[in-house]
Amino acid sequence: MGGIVGRLFREFAMTVTIAVVAPRRVADADADDCSSFLHQPRGCHNLFYRIIESFFTGLINGSAALWISRCGSVFITLMTFLATMGLTVWLFIKHAKGFFPAQDTGVMIANHPDGGGYFVPAHG
Repeated sequence: MGGIVGRLFREFAMTVTIAVVAPRRVADADADDCSSFLHQPRGCHNLFYRIIESFFTGLINGSAALWISRCGSVFITLMTFLATMGLTVWLFIKHAKGFFPAQDTGVMIANHPDGGGYFVPAHG
């Protein structure tokens, strides 16, 4: 799409892309640092900490056992993930949609509060 509207949507697409990618990169970089800081041995813990820790350990172990029993093996889980990602990429390539509507013609019409208006054709 050409004209001012096309430029606006192109820059909006870049803004959305950066807004999704940048926090993901920061989260990937900071997650390891935060978890290593929180998991440092600090001596004897109180009863509340041990109860909460055992709850989450049981939750993680139960979740892993459930996934392995449902999927049969880690290999099947990995293949399911790769098939899902492949299907996502294929659907994106086959049915790619943009941020702008199909009805947009690249023409902008503005109205002035005093009642006058003007027509700006697309330059592209």
